[in-house]
Amino acid sequence: MNRFVFSPESARQEAVSVTRPARKATTRETLRFDAVARSLGAATSRRSVVGGVLGTLGLGAFLRVAAQANNHKAKHKKSKKSKQTPLSLNQFGCVAVGGACKGSNANCCSGVCHGKKSEKGERDKTRCVEHNQGSCTPERNLCVLDPANNSATFCNPANPFAACTVTTGNANFCASFAGASVAGNCRACTRDADCTAEGFPPGTACVLVGGPCGTTCPDTGNRICLPPGI
Repeated sequence: MNRFVFSPESARQEAVSVTRPARKATTRETLRFDAVARSLGAATSRRSVVGGVLGTLGLGAFLRVAAQANNHKAKHKKSKKSKQTPLSLNQFGCVAVGGACKGSNANCCSGVCHGKKSEKGERDKTRCVEHNQGSCTPERNLCVLDPANNSATFCNPANPFAACTVTTGNANFCASFAGASVAGNCRACTRDADCTAEGFPPGTACVLVGGPCGTTCPDTGNRICLPPGI
């Protein structure tokens, strides 16, 4: 009968035979874990990891809503910045004196847009201005003064036919009535450029003749093309 005899040597061998496989198994598991960790680290970004954590905490939906809100706010701010104010057109389809004209003479009833054209996204600082107004003011308009006392309407001492009027663009205009006639001057104009396009001299304006002048040019809506009196 074989008997197991305990000795220091046998104890050492037994310990080696028992513990050595355990160390090998631990090493293999460690290597496998490291490999998995490295693969996860390579395939997973920091953002997705944070998103996963927030999702676990029930905050994933909040993060998405917040991100969408920020994107919407940024887009709204950008569109608001680039959005330009539309032209303010009068009843004749053009911009009256004092209105913003986006740097284009063609937008003004007077045909004169003053100021430097604004850069994209900047507020429009250009304005439609009058021309050949001389000393005329709204109060001196021939068609609002009493015909019996209209001496204040004359705007050029050197031209007895020069009188203050108002145009379709609400501009004061010193007009010359010398040689004017219904057939020769009454036109269904809407802006000053319409008059020059029909062959009238440069500076001619599309004038409104209402009030005491109301019987003038009825077929053209009381509008007449008159050259400057100064």
